[in-house]
Amino acid sequence: MSAASPSPRILIATPYVWTTPHPVNEHVADLADGLMALREAGEPAPMPIVIAPSADALARRSTRLAMRQLVRGVDPATVFTMGELAAAAAGARRPQEPAHDWPLLSMPLRTGPVAVSLRAAIRVVMERGDFQLMHVHDPLESDLVRFLVRTWSGLSVATVHDEPVEEAAAKATAPHRDRLVDGIDRWLVPSTEARRRVGDIAGSPDVDSHVVPTGVAGHGASGGSTGPVIVVGRGGDDDALVRGLVRDLQPLLAERPELSVTFLSRWSAHHRPAVPRALRGRVRFIDARTREEADSVLAGAGAYIALPETRRRSREEATAARVPIVEVPLPGAADGLDVTELQERITSALERRCDAPTSVEAGDLARAHVIEY
Repeated sequence: MSAASPSPRILIATPYVWTTPHPVNEHVADLADGLMALREAGEPAPMPIVIAPSADALARRSTRLAMRQLVRGVDPATVFTMGELAAAAAGARRPQEPAHDWPLLSMPLRTGPVAVSLRAAIRVVMERGDFQLMHVHDPLESDLVRFLVRTWSGLSVATVHDEPVEEAAAKATAPHRDRLVDGIDRWLVPSTEARRRVGDIAGSPDVDSHVVPTGVAGHGASGGSTGPVIVVGRGGDDDALVRGLVRDLQPLLAERPELSVTFLSRWSAHHRPAVPRALRGRVRFIDARTREEADSVLAGAGAYIALPETRRRSREEATAARVPIVEVPLPGAADGLDVTELQERITSALERRCDAPTSVEAGDLARAHVIEY
């Protein structure tokens, strides 16, 4: 990892295990990459230090050694540029070579309150790390992130992603939740609905929050796909919808033998329903654990079907690849599609080039989420 200039630094915290595929961790990696890109371009961006739980024992050991050096008074600029701290790719299984040029502080896997020894080590990092800002993601999700917010006395920003905010809030007791809300200076949310929910939890509709679309940094997007593949973005409990979609797409596939369907799972595996004999070989089910795997699927796509349970980031990846998106509502919804209208929308998507913007640059993502607030 290359040497970095002195302060300012930013501490970025995620509650999700770094070694397990998760969309928020991929977002954090994009954000940190963007800050490093801005620094390399000579812009006044802070150096990112990411902290997350990790199942990688070697990475946790390197983090403990780094914390001991901070306790002994070693310059943070020296500690945070140690090659042993360089982050592996989010979701990568060990052993892995470093994939990023910024440090990852790997914490133990804990489901309960943060241990006394770990609290002391984290306090040392926060006191001696010379951080200008702390940016936490989904702060209601874990004791680790809540402890960081309660301990930190400087400027704090929290990004809430698209998980149910109320369910996350229920994991913390009311006093802990109140102290967490009081410790956050600004909330970044993906929608006006998320802003309302955060305001309800904070007990005030006037909570300092801004709607900031999450975006996906460029990973070599295809730039206008017109392929013969229909990609379906899976997510959550969608088995019934997927079975119905396989049935509803049969007439279109029978009419156009050049078409095929790929059901794309991101970050977790899903049930694979039975496929009619006539469609075997033309319907695939793929589990893409990395962005590169997802990009390879989207590169041949002419249309992307978004189900109600499809994750926000998966839709953004399709938009970044300039694949036209077809929304499929819940069955029985007022604007529900019948089979004929669904087929017409898919056909229209296949026949046009998507006018959606290409993926954002990593530096633009960093500016939106950290700097220009």
